[in-house]
Amino acid sequence: MIRPVVLAWALTRLVYLAAAEWSARRVANGDAPVRYPAEHFWDTLVAWDGLRYLDVARAMYPSQLAEQHGFFPLLPLLLHGLDDVGVPRVAGGLVLANLAGLAGLIAVAYVTEPLLGEQVAVRTAVGLACFPLSYVLSMLYSEPFALAAGFGAVALSQRGRFWWSVPLGIAAGLSRSNGILFALPLLGVALRRGGPVLARAASVAAPAVGLGAFAGYLWVHVGSPFAFQEAQRKFWFRRSPGLASARALVDRISLQKDFVLSLSPYLTVGYLAAIVGMARRVPPEWTAFGLLTILLPLSTGRYAGIDRYGLLAIPAFWALALLGGRFPRLWKMYLVLGPALGVFEIVWWLPGHTP
Repeated sequence: MIRPVVLAWALTRLVYLAAAEWSARRVANGDAPVRYPAEHFWDTLVAWDGLRYLDVARAMYPSQLAEQHGFFPLLPLLLHGLDDVGVPRVAGGLVLANLAGLAGLIAVAYVTEPLLGEQVAVRTAVGLACFPLSYVLSMLYSEPFALAAGFGAVALSQRGRFWWSVPLGIAAGLSRSNGILFALPLLGVALRRGGPVLARAASVAAPAVGLGAFAGYLWVHVGSPFAFQEAQRKFWFRRSPGLASARALVDRISLQKDFVLSLSPYLTVGYLAAIVGMARRVPPEWTAFGLLTILLPLSTGRYAGIDRYGLLAIPAFWALALLGGRFPRLWKMYLVLGPALGVFEIVWWLPGHTP
């Protein structure tokens, strides 16, 4: 089961690394809108949020509310640790991100196998590797680490290794704001599978412990446990998550904004439709996990980042894998066109737009 996943990961990473070098040369030659400095492929892969994670890793979090508080600490802590042992942050961080992406794909396959069988498990992981936005799993972003930690925790708990899942669950809670959502599938596994009550409870609580640790740090260091949300509102979203922001998003749709120039609205609709379509075939906690992964970011009134947030919405990729099994020719086309579209995004879209 692992071999085709590793092969898909290796081939798509080669393609995306080549595209990242091409993109960097376009930026260096002045052939692309410059939103970040770039000369080599690693400059492309640390662009946008990667540069901010590097800033956080240098000095961690200031005592006054700042942009840095909008980024969860798992990746900055890893980068800071690399620096402490003499490994360059950029090189070491990109190696870790790519290895985490591979580990996340394997974990997704192991989570899927008990639910839908080995063939669907392999297609799900391969389909995720070939997804156009999966190039983010090679960037200095939190997604590869959240994927590896969250689905690794679930895979271990499915096999009764609840205590082993706890560190990964905590890491998922420290990786990004929606890492807490992994508590839903962990709860479903804990309720269905026997075992020591304390171990199962610890497994379920682990993502909340990670999130709570970061909130507690912010409370002591900045004076507010919600400094993350406050930084997001002040520096990016300009709105608090809620119904008013959601209505603003509906207004944007009614005005037909974003739909021409961005993939995010189309992918959002596709994610939600696929997740709903899988609802009868998977346990309800997975449907809730997938829907909340997409809907919570939408509550800020923006599409920005939804396409990459959806990399964690695995029920959508289960639907894709089932369709691939039913229509083999279309599946083969997807395996080629998915990475091709990813190359287009890296070379022509990424220099001027955040993924």
